[in-house]
Amino acid sequence: MRLDLIAVESAMTRGHYRELTGSAPRRRAGVLTPNRRSWVYARRILRLLGYSVLLIKDLDELAQINRRSSSLSLLYLGIPGDDAHRALEWVGRAWRSMGRSMPRLLLSSDNAALANAISGGHIANAGATLSAIATHSFSQMYCDLRAILGTHQARADEPTIRCGGYRLDPASRTVSFADQVIGLGEVEFDIAIEFFYQAGRVVTINWLLLMVPFDGLAHPPGVEAMDSIVTTVRDKLLLDGTHGWTLISFQRVGYQLAEDFPA
Repeated sequence: MRLDLIAVESAMTRGHYRELTGSAPRRRAGVLTPNRRSWVYARRILRLLGYSVLLIKDLDELAQINRRSSSLSLLYLGIPGDDAHRALEWVGRAWRSMGRSMPRLLLSSDNAALANAISGGHIANAGATLSAIATHSFSQMYCDLRAILGTHQARADEPTIRCGGYRLDPASRTVSFADQVIGLGEVEFDIAIEFFYQAGRVVTINWLLLMVPFDGLAHPPGVEAMDSIVTTVRDKLLLDGTHGWTLISFQRVGYQLAEDFPA
């Protein structure tokens, strides 16, 4: 899983989008989580907030990193599953691997109650600043992490992500282009995020079903419903070549956001 995700994210950094952080990252954050969406979202968001991100494969690697260097400013730690006993054991092992030298520990889970319960449990008085966040949509995770980390330097009129003439602001879930500001729903915005982060690449339907926050739905959408949502995003953002980008559909496979170059 880790190698596949690194390949995807590395390809993204060579793509068309760029992140506006205001200055070069100075703080280092470690990310260790078994949840793939959490893994990708944490990496993206922490970079946007000015952190240099180190992706950690497992607890053994975390221990090795701590022995070599104590320069991590924080650890983003995903909680596996919904079993409170196993989750607490996992967090405890991570805590011991860090040698209790980590100034800030972020606990994330699809189960917000579980993350909050653990953050207020046995290790809460162990010396680090603990915070809990729910792994949900990109925009919600962005707002939560930005609030927790106190990074409020960006103004509301300075969107975080820019791709060609399009600017995406996760705090307000809006996309700005050609003097227009379009508000998107939570699912629509996360779909748009995937297309712009992976501009030029085919984003598969399976990847969208994995990454987009359908957790709260009793029945996540199938191929037909996904195509309908994507069509809405394409129509709202005029991804038809009008403003330099065309969203191409590959039937029952996925979608590609392609840049239109002048003739």
